[in-house]
Amino acid sequence: MKKLSLYIFLGLLLSESAYAEIRILEQIEPAKLKTSLLKGAFSVTRICSNGYEFLVTGKGTNTSVIQVFEERDGKSLPTKC
Repeated sequence: MKKLSLYIFLGLLLSESAYAEIRILEQIEPAKLKTSLLKGAFSVTRICSNGYEFLVTGKGTNTSVIQVFEERDGKSLPTKC
């Protein structure tokens, strides 16, 4: 009975992320990057997920997701979109 309760709890806990709303805010093509070192290396996409802003960078299987922060009243807080 303990194992069944644990599986139900974990299933409910992990299923919450399936309802995330994700939308693309801006997509920057590799050729438009201003840094000459990175020009053409990868694309940068700004997305909004559950009300917070993230940057998705990379190409193919080398992809990275970074949360965007801003400074408000001397504190570092996540940027809302």
